[in-house]
Amino acid sequence: MNEIVESFLNFGFQGQRGLSVFKKALFDDFYISVKCEDGWTDESSIIIYIHSQRFAPFIHNLFSELSISELIQPRKLTNDDSGCLCMVSTFIECVDDEWVVWLYGEEIKLSCFLSLISEADSIERFYDSIYVENNRLFIWVETFWVYLYLKSCMAIVLPEEIYDDINKEQMSPIVKRWGLTSLPTLDMLSKVLKII
Repeated sequence: MNEIVESFLNFGFQGQRGLSVFKKALFDDFYISVKCEDGWTDESSIIIYIHSQRFAPFIHNLFSELSISELIQPRKLTNDDSGCLCMVSTFIECVDDEWVVWLYGEEIKLSCFLSLISEADSIERFYDSIYVENNRLFIWVETFWVYLYLKSCMAIVLPEEIYDDINKEQMSPIVKRWGLTSLPTLDMLSKVLKII
C-alpha cells in the first residue's frame, strides 16, 4: 500500500486508493482536500485546499452589492463557487524515513502538518492555529475577505472590533501579505459589514 495515501487515511481523510483526491471534514462546513496528479509516488507534487461552502455566497454578496469592496481588494477567483479559503502547492518526499512537505521554504513532517489541520476542529481553533499562527504556510487567495469571513463565523462583525484587530501588531505580517489596494477605514468597514 502507498505510504503517502496511508498517512492521509490514518488522519481521517476519505477517498479510495487509486484516486487522486482525498478529503477530510474539519468542522461545520469547513473541509480540506488534497490532490495529487502524479499517482502518489515518491517526490510527488500535491495541492492542498481548505474550503468552506458558505464562503462562496459570502464573497459573492460582498462584490455584487458593494463597489467599495473593489476599493479594498478586488476579488481574485471570480468564478470560484467551491468556497476556497486557501491553498498550497508543495512537494512531498521521504527524508530520513519520514514523509515531509515543503511549506514556505520549510521542511515540515507530513504527520505534524496533518495533526495541525486535524486539531483545528472549531472556528476559534482554526482561526488561532491555522489562520493566525500558520498563516504563511498557505496562500489565502482572497486575502482580506477570508479574514472577514472567519471573523463573521465567530460573530465578530462590529466595525470597531475589526478595525482594532487589523491594526494590532500581531496582525501586521498578515495584513502586509494581503497586498490591499487600500487599508480599510472605519467608514469602509461599516459599509462592508452592513451586508454580512
